[in-house]
Amino acid sequence: MLSQRLFAFFALFMVIPIGQFEFDDFFKEKIAFKPQPVSISPKDDAYHGPYHIPTTEWWYFDAIFENGYAIHTGISVHSVEDQGVMRYVVEIYKDGKLLERSSMVTIFLPSLVSKDYPCIRIGDKVIMYLDLKTFRENGKWKYKLYIRIGKTVVDLIYVGTTVGWKCCTEREGWVVPLPKALVYGRLTLGNENLEVYGTGYHDHNWNYSVLTGIDSKGWYWGRIGGKRLSLTWAEIRNRWENDTKIATLNFDSDGYIGIDQENISILTLDFINVDGLEIPTKIIILVDDNKVHASITLVVTDYHPINLFILRYCRLFVKVYGYVSTGSIKEEFRGELQIAESMNFI
Repeated sequence: MLSQRLFAFFALFMVIPIGQFEFDDFFKEKIAFKPQPVSISPKDDAYHGPYHIPTTEWWYFDAIFENGYAIHTGISVHSVEDQGVMRYVVEIYKDGKLLERSSMVTIFLPSLVSKDYPCIRIGDKVIMYLDLKTFRENGKWKYKLYIRIGKTVVDLIYVGTTVGWKCCTEREGWVVPLPKALVYGRLTLGNENLEVYGTGYHDHNWNYSVLTGIDSKGWYWGRIGGKRLSLTWAEIRNRWENDTKIATLNFDSDGYIGIDQENISILTLDFINVDGLEIPTKIIILVDDNKVHASITLVVTDYHPINLFILRYCRLFVKVYGYVSTGSIKEEFRGELQIAESMNFI
């Protein structure tokens, strides 16, 4: 859920005087709490600013390929009143180990992003967009992603195989246009060109501010893509109230089921300390709902910690065991590799 994940967020606060905004403005940004997923349109994945307070908004893409490679690509905007910076990051993995991490920061201009549909530019070059022609013709969410940072190039197509949705906390927004997608294209690392094919995920978060860290201790998130059923899950670890649990089950080429959080249990076990961040090496997800049942164990096989100021973030590669079922459909997992994350505010 929830990564390019605020890496430069607090850096923005360190360079913007507190006196430039009123703390009451934070509370004016609150939106209704809706833990259940609802339907979306392309506008939901567009830019949501401007914001009257320092805020982070980001677009997250990941994929696991058949040749053992995996990727995370993130685009984030850190701004107030449409003034700030944009950040681009590419992280390429092989068998769960980080091979390459490239990033770039540029000045943010409102003209670089669309407020009508997902489309982002660097200068005059489009680096991410939703293919509106395909969307209008058959309703398919098809994204083109092209980012070049030095000698690292990401040239990928994401084609959704599931129906997207959005779900909001009290203040922040989270849209998942691609709970599961076919991903194909090319990666370039230096002089090496790799043709890749696999499955991926895309989400987009907005309106994350300093209050996110005040209200929340952090979160766990993950996506589990099966052949017929896919589960996106998260646990927001609130400071002042009970934790918020979110789980949505997607059918391939069909709809989705939102699961009541009272029927979700997420257990984090066997913690280790990684660069000051306590991360679980085992996560158990149990669902006992009228429509959905699940018993899933995630076993962490590799991890990639990224720390900045008071943020402690870790990308987790996990093997998945267990099952999820609804009606007559049952998806079993026998050690397939998936992606999760742990985020702590300290």
